[in-house]
Amino acid sequence: MRVNGKREFSMAPQRRLAYDTDFKLKAINCAKQHGNIDAAREFNINESMVRKWRQQENELHLAKKTKKSFRGHKARWPRLEDRLERWIS
Repeated sequence: MRVNGKREFSMAPQRRLAYDTDFKLKAINCAKQHGNIDAAREFNINESMVRKWRQQENELHLAKKTKKSFRGHKARWPRLEDRLERWIS
C-alpha cells in the first residue's frame, strides 16, 4: 500500500497456533539430529519454541499424542475436567 508516495505495510494481528504433542515430539527429534535452528526452519516455527519443547520433552512423552499440550494456564478444576473428559469419551 502506498501513502504519500511511500510504501507502508499494515500488519494484521496473527492468530496464535496450537501444536499437538506429536508435532512437538517430531520437532524435538529433528532438533536432536540437526539442531534447534534447523528444526525451527523445517517445521516453520520459532527457535525459542523448539528450546521450550525440548525442556518439556519428558512430560510430552507422557501426554496424549493428539493433545495440544502445555498451552499455557493449567486447568482451573483438574478433577472436574478429568471427570468430564471420561463422561464425554
